[in-house]
Amino acid sequence: MMEKIISIIFHPSISTFLGFLIIFLARCRNLLDFVDIIFFFSILPFLITLVMWKLGKISDLFISRREERGRVIIIVLLGYLLGSLVLYYFNFSPIFFYLSIAYIVNTILILSISLKYKISIHVATITAISTALIMILGIKFIFFYLFSIIVGIARVKIKAHTIDQVLSAFIISIIVTFIQLKIYLGE
Repeated sequence: MMEKIISIIFHPSISTFLGFLIIFLARCRNLLDFVDIIFFFSILPFLITLVMWKLGKISDLFISRREERGRVIIIVLLGYLLGSLVLYYFNFSPIFFYLSIAYIVNTILILSISLKYKISIHVATITAISTALIMILGIKFIFFYLFSIIVGIARVKIKAHTIDQVLSAFIISIIVTFIQLKIYLGE
């Protein structure tokens, strides 16, 4: 039961919201940055998933079946692209623009992997957010990786994923997010 609650609390839309909220409060002051990034990268993906579930296009809000993921991810990617264009066009915070690009790249990678292999999007998201927090706000956020571990254990215990699906999400998210933010932030 606790594992299911952890999966809900760390749903990718919620992890995204919390991570971006922390970055906004620490580094940004333009409320429009926050509204854009939260709407296009947290609220809209959840609404898309909810609508597709209500229409019977997916079996659950976690998109548990690998074969159902592609359609949802492609529609979500369109929202990410639109959100990134808005950030770019209105010259919003570079940090959020770089994060939006990293989200797009990470999501395309997850989509590519999901075509043949079921990777944990829960773990990939919280791990990417943790990596971004560390790179943008400092090593003091390294404890966020504990959330990745907790979520990974919960996903395995409820049999949503295998250990290798969780570990691959963790490793890929750290590496890909780290490389991108290193390039984008010029550090």
